[in-house]
Amino acid sequence: MNKQVRLDCKACNQTKSMIPSKIYKMSPIVVFIGWILTIPSVLGVLFAVVYFLEILKTMNTDFGIGMGFIIALIIGIPSLVLGLLGYLLIMKKKVYQCENCNSIINRA
Repeated sequence: MNKQVRLDCKACNQTKSMIPSKIYKMSPIVVFIGWILTIPSVLGVLFAVVYFLEILKTMNTDFGIGMGFIIALIIGIPSLVLGLLGYLLIMKKKVYQCENCNSIINRA
């Protein structure tokens, strides 16, 4: 049995109508931009890792491995930074939200 903490809503004066939930910290447009940044960033990091592993398998020279590593870094580091920015834009926060009037208060 799940015992969920329910609070009284001060906005609509309903008893036990506020339930714990999570909502996005930013507006829907900003969240959409965050997803646009995050998805290609994950693909970029995966591409950089796969590219470097393929370079290790195919090239036997130190110069080839070094160049492959530099190219993987050039692709991977910006992808990581943009992925972090995208993640910050799509984060959610914990709140109590009223089931009736949708008013919210932050949870500590």
